[in-house]
Amino acid sequence: MNNQNYKLFLEAKELLKKRKYNEAIEILQMLIKSEPKDCVIKFELAKALLYNSKTKQEGKKLLVELLSTQSRTYAMLELGRLEVSEGNNAKARWYFEQLLNAQNRTYAMLELGRLEVSEGNNAKARWYF
Repeated sequence: MNNQNYKLFLEAKELLKKRKYNEAIEILQMLIKSEPKDCVIKFELAKALLYNSKTKQEGKKLLVELLSTQSRTYAMLELGRLEVSEGNNAKARWYFEQLLNAQNRTYAMLELGRLEVSEGNNAKARWYF
């Protein structure tokens, strides 16, 4: 990523923090056009698209595409979170369990613990926390 694109990327990240999703999406979509293979940009764009019900499926599609890249574990974590938000706990559990042997194991453990609490399995949840 060149210097100018990196500055724009950081600007988009700040917009996301401020919950200005549409503005961030515009910048990230522009960046994708100039750097179509950049997984980090795609990942941030996917996360931003998930915040709007009209673009949620597009965001999910991007995350699925990222499953075959070096961003696989991050995409799986976000897909799991998305499945939880949609009430698909079994699918979410599958994503999180796939991450138990990955680098972001800690996040998978936390998400599995939250999932157990939401299902009323407090004793099992303690194992994850």
